[in-house]
Amino acid sequence: MTSTSVEAAPDTNAIRPSGSAGIPSARVAAVGPGHPSALILASESDLLTIGIAGWLDPLPAALGLLTFAIPLDLPSVELGLAWHPRTAADPAQAWFRHHARGALLASS
Repeated sequence: MTSTSVEAAPDTNAIRPSGSAGIPSARVAAVGPGHPSALILASESDLLTIGIAGWLDPLPAALGLLTFAIPLDLPSVELGLAWHPRTAADPAQAWFRHHARGALLASS
């Protein structure tokens, strides 16, 4: 985990819905390398994290975390897949790309 100052943290106001009076602003306390580390940090602190539903099941339950839908109308997030050209002909990489793409499409 890398601590970040509030000034260097991502702008959380960008995801706030219009007319969100009364909803407290968020403060980014930490930025980490990925979702698993964010879940571990949340399980060992009073912080919370946002993730994609079903992305890392059953890790949240194994860490004793509760999950719930965010009760806000948030903008959708576009995901993309990019691969280095040198892996294009590798059958193992082709298999992985196929299954990674299928998993992402199934969760959308």
